[in-house]
Amino acid sequence: TTDNDRRADGTTEPLIRSLDRIPLKSLLAVSGLATILVLLVGIGAGSVSIDPAECARIIFHKSCGTALPPEIPALHAGIVWDIRLPRVLLAWLAGAALSVSGAVMQSILKNPLASSFTLGVSSGASLGAGIVILFGAALPLAGMLSVPAAGFVGSLLSIAFVMRFSRAIDPSLENNTVILAGMVLSLFVNAALTML
Repeated sequence: TTDNDRRADGTTEPLIRSLDRIPLKSLLAVSGLATILVLLVGIGAGSVSIDPAECARIIFHKSCGTALPPEIPALHAGIVWDIRLPRVLLAWLAGAALSVSGAVMQSILKNPLASSFTLGVSSGASLGAGIVILFGAALPLAGMLSVPAAGFVGSLLSIAFVMRFSRAIDPSLENNTVILAGMVLSLFVNAALTML
């Protein structure tokens, strides 16, 4: 065993296996409380520092539609409710979506190193967005969302190419074939992006 497998009590049982003994409800409760605490700290952090407890009170009163207590400044309520809460929630949702997509990718390919970078998805998105930025092109019906839309289209095209290329090489679509095809495309697209 390595030092990483050794726990504080001297036993060599891996920490991951010991987490299996904790009930799922307890893990979910602790994770939920930690998430709420991190969100409140994130909302309170900034050029105007706001206490997490005050943030929680502002969110509670605004959500219920009740009047704010007089000790809470209206400026703080505006900062929390109108500016920071939407940004923090959007960042939280984006992070959750990325973690779920990464877990799905790793479980489908049965490889803990699989990611959007190893399959060429990120490179395709970068190339699509880079072309729009460099040439100033606008996608029809996208308007000011042309850069994200081009990135999305680029990522879809790259994963479609990886799957078609992998199927042409290996009709059984072995995991290693898909990952290697994605790495080849990623390197090729990164080179093309560097030339732009």
